[in-house]
Amino acid sequence: MKRGESLCAQCALRQQTCCQAHDIYVTLSDIRRIRRFTGTGEFWEYRVPWNPEYLDVGDDPLWQSRVIRRDNSRRVLKQQVGGDCVFLTSTGCRIPMEVRPLVCRLHPCQYDERGIQPGLSPECPWYLLAPDDSPHEAVSMSPADADRWHRLLYQEIREEPCPMKIGLTYDLRSEYLAMGYSELETAEFDRPDTVDAIENALRDLGHTTDRIGHARQLVHRLAAGDRWDLVFNICEGLNGPAREAQVPALLDVYDIPYTFSDPLVLAVCLEKGMTKTLLRAAGIPTPEFAVVRRPEDVASVSLGYPVFAKPIAEGTGKGITPASRIDAPDQLEAVCRELLLTHRQPVLVEPYLPGREFTVGVWGTDDQAEVIGTLEIVLRADAEEGVYSYVNKEQCEELVEYRPVAAEVDVAVSEAELIALATWRALGCRDAGRIDLRCDSEGRVQVMEINPLAGLHPEHSDLPMICTARRIPYGELIQRIVQSAAQRVRPAGPPLGLTASQPCEKPACA
Repeated sequence: MKRGESLCAQCALRQQTCCQAHDIYVTLSDIRRIRRFTGTGEFWEYRVPWNPEYLDVGDDPLWQSRVIRRDNSRRVLKQQVGGDCVFLTSTGCRIPMEVRPLVCRLHPCQYDERGIQPGLSPECPWYLLAPDDSPHEAVSMSPADADRWHRLLYQEIREEPCPMKIGLTYDLRSEYLAMGYSELETAEFDRPDTVDAIENALRDLGHTTDRIGHARQLVHRLAAGDRWDLVFNICEGLNGPAREAQVPALLDVYDIPYTFSDPLVLAVCLEKGMTKTLLRAAGIPTPEFAVVRRPEDVASVSLGYPVFAKPIAEGTGKGITPASRIDAPDQLEAVCRELLLTHRQPVLVEPYLPGREFTVGVWGTDDQAEVIGTLEIVLRADAEEGVYSYVNKEQCEELVEYRPVAAEVDVAVSEAELIALATWRALGCRDAGRIDLRCDSEGRVQVMEINPLAGLHPEHSDLPMICTARRIPYGELIQRIVQSAAQRVRPAGPPLGLTASQPCEKPACA
């Protein structure tokens, strides 16, 4: 072997690499680093080690509690046909050292949580080295590198989510339709495959799941004494202007943590008049507005035309049609009468915004919140013109283009993302959601709505679509939501669902 030549490259030529003989465990941070480098997240899976010796980690309790799941699987790199790691080529690994999984970088060191042990792995073909070759140099690693990577590996293992018992609350549209509710009344509710996708993602993260259902089903389960470490809540609710707050309020009574925002934030963000009042007080740009609670209130609306009218506490475009854009007072009165009668709630009236429309995805809470990305809403030729209406949303695959846009090259997008993040923090939103914005006639970005309980269908909902455009796998979105929410899990003792052999060593199971 020539001096300075990589031992790993020699092993690759001889088809004797460590990643052929071993499963390569990857931390969640490994996945993020590799995804940024490769542009894809389809390189890992959960798999049970073929060699049962790798499950013997009794001397490393942290590894046992965080890396190995209840079914003995762990998160590892996928393999090519024949057993090679997906990144292995005939000349070695195709990703640079500082991007490779930490476990891969640390081979051939022997270590546990306490530190790196003396000596190097006897599995490596050290006989290939010249007498004056340094073993560490031959594997492109200095002792300082090994120490740094070891500390980082165990830091990232500690950041792995503790296995939790997670309940799922949701409103299935099919169930409400079977009870006699209309298509319009159930427009915001979820499809079964949304719940399936969330549950599968949670199980892939090592959690156990329990399907609870809607608010009344939750009431029965709570009364029966059922409890969970965390509830993954996507219930929209059925009745009242604070309906999205009902499930979180019930869970607060029983001191059970849950995903997404608290009852106060959910109620405020659904009632758009209150939302806009708070935004304007916080100095965040949003159009002036009027609230019509009865037809007689139209006479006091002093906004310049054209205006836009919609129900004050709806989502999914309910109540929005091309008639929502109004050019004269007599039109406004007719539209308001219809909306008041149909939706039985006040009407929000604001200046019509004719410019570009964006939806910005955000994840995280407080100062940890950050923008995921942005889609521009572009109506196709056959869409209802000028408005992101109920019909356009219901038939979005045919009528709407969701165009990925980048803040780095588009000033309006940059402004929208800054305003969205400021909005998210000002209102105290949590974990993940969306902000909808639109430009006025002078191109100034204005906040229209906040979605602190955003849809999560992996293919059709805006937030997962934003993640897809940014090459973020659906499972990572769910993991980030749970990681953020788990900061609110009480630190006293292990959460429900953990056993003494599965200690939770973190202050919160995140």
